[in-house]
This record gives sequence, C-alpha cells and structure tokens, in this order.
Amino acid sequence: MLGGADVSSRAERSMNARARFIVEAVTTISGRGVLVLARRGDAVEFWLNASTTLDGCPVAGGDIPRALDESGKPRLDLWGFFLRNDRDREKFSVGKVVQLESVPGAT
Repeated sequence: MLGGADVSSRAERSMNARARFIVEAVTTISGRGVLVLARRGDAVEFWLNASTTLDGCPVAGGDIPRALDESGKPRLDLWGFFLRNDRDREKFSVGKVVQLESVPGAT
C-alpha cells in the first residue's frame, strides 16, 4: 500500500495490475510535487505500491481527491497521483489516456 490507497481486497496478488485512466488535470502542489488528476477509464482492480507507475513514470502516492460532480455528489471515479519526478510532468496532458501499472509484492 502506498499513499494510503489499496483498492484491492486480495492479500495475495499473482499478476501485475493494469488500469486505464484519462488525464483531467496536471498541476504542481507546493511542497508535494506534480499531481496528475485522472478519471477511471475501466473497472479493473488495481493497487498502489512502491512499483506503481503511471504511463511508465514512478508514482509517489495516490488517493481519491475531494471533488464533486455537476449534481453535487462525490466523484469516486477521479484519482490523484503524485509523480516521483517533477520532470515527468511534460509527459501528461489533459485528455491523454494513461495506464497505471503495479507489480505484486512490492512494498
């Protein structure tokens, strides 16, 4: 588990997790780094750990941000991922489809 998020309920994971996301925003948070906000593009089960990458870029953590839809309901499809390397910011743009990948067993 990384950044307080573990979406999987399985204790044992035997294969890589790959989930698709669509980038909605890319911003820099003072003192934290680059944050990529992306909505789920599929319903694939995934988890975050030390091996997690977003389109090949290492992720430092992730969580569901507090965001509301047009009707005022919480958006549970939106995730925020902090990139480990600020220079990877240029690889993300609004509308880009990206893949989140994690290798099982990494801590």
